Amino acid sequence: MPIRLACYEWVLRLTLGCLLAVGLPATGYCQADGGDDESAIPAGLLQNRHAMPELEITKELLTDGEEAEFKKKGGETALQKAFGSASPNEEEKKALDNGARWFVYRLTMVKYREEETPNKDKNASAAVKNSTPKERLPEIRTRVLNTLRTYATKPSSAVAREYFLKKLTEHCEELLDNNFHVRLNAVLLLGQISLNDGNLARGLEPPAFAGAYPVLLEVVQDTKQHEAIRVAAALALTRICRTALTPDLADKRRVEIAVAVAAVLAKNNTHWWLQMRLAECLAAAGVAGDPADKNNPAVLQTLAEVMSDKQRHWEVRVEAARAIGRLPLDGITVGPIAYEMVNLGHQLAQGYMANPKKESWTKYFWKLYLAFKKSDSNDKVVGDRRKAGLLEAIPGQKEIKDAYEQIVIITNVGLDPVGKLFSAEQLKTLEVWLKDHKSGSIMAGGVPISKPSAPKKGNGDESTPSGP
Repeated sequence: MPIRLACYEWVLRLTLGCLLAVGLPATGYCQADGGDDESAIPAGLLQNRHAMPELEITKELLTDGEEAEFKKKGGETALQKAFGSASPNEEEKKALDNGARWFVYRLTMVKYREEETPNKDKNASAAVKNSTPKERLPEIRTRVLNTLRTYATKPSSAVAREYFLKKLTEHCEELLDNNFHVRLNAVLLLGQISLNDGNLARGLEPPAFAGAYPVLLEVVQDTKQHEAIRVAAALALTRICRTALTPDLADKRRVEIAVAVAAVLAKNNTHWWLQMRLAECLAAAGVAGDPADKNNPAVLQTLAEVMSDKQRHWEVRVEAARAIGRLPLDGITVGPIAYEMVNLGHQLAQGYMANPKKESWTKYFWKLYLAFKKSDSNDKVVGDRRKAGLLEAIPGQKEIKDAYEQIVIITNVGLDPVGKLFSAEQLKTLEVWLKDHKSGSIMAGGVPISKPSAPKKGNGDESTPSGP
């Protein structure tokens, strides 16, 4: 059965390889709610899978009759009215729960995954011609969001809206063993819902619904979930950390998310795209480790090890470097971090010289530069007024300033618009600098950052490791 998946651009590209791998037509369109600007499928994304069992699951939780009956009996109207209650009573809570269940369970209906099949038979009845609904899973998600924007925007609707989102999250969790497309759209929905609509005129972005984070964290940690779904969950967690959690380290949810995500990132047997999104999430969480154990900055240690690991994809390594520049690093031995940053830059320069047209070098050089500098005025270290980037996150450190000078040399060449190459003298300067410095541990008596990396296994990416 042809399947059309309309979703975020990055999910479409990540899933496309899987669909091709199992012989399914990958026809479709993209609602570009976000994602990268590349149009090509990343190298190694065509995974060697004989089948995707998740695509064979059919578990409908709503029948056509039940779907129609909800509307016929005024379920939508009751839901809309319940949003107007400042303090929902039991009947109104039931209406909110029923509405949430109805929206979510519609995602499981097979008819919303089917491709339209135009009927060219002029004698066919209108019922036959229109037997396949034009609404699809993405439209169902959009309908949920539009319902919130239309009926739950007033301050008096805050309690009802939050109760609805809580129930929506509970019902989405029920779908995590359903068809691949059902799971994916359930997770995407959890990443899209907002506690309120914010105020864009005043620069206030709608805050994500933080109550969804336990479910999303469960998905990220679940190795049985397809990596495309785990990527969606990682991005949703990033939005929660960025928009919904209090901007200080006293928020224990940040610590819980960061420690759990770092543990997943520490494993190198996943696809590099998932690893990249996990590192991105850690940057948004802004936690170096559990504050209760200041002598064990586990999150920072993981990011530093990933950054130095030649067996990881370039994209993952530079994202880990950028993330380090967004963490509170007081009390950390910065020399080893500075060394590994320059070492990564040197390896990037070598890779670029070996094959200037093979990789997205400009993006890699830029992300490494952002490890030292803020990306914009809102880019700050969590729980602090300092701007992000190592130069301001830990100001006055000679090791960081010296490393930054080397990164500037690397960046000036790597970002050159005409594709200038590194000179032998520039590469020699980097080599001399590295010989005069060394790596080590970020805490006294801690584990060294650089250590032998085991070969990657089973991550679906057969591209050459990033190291020279």
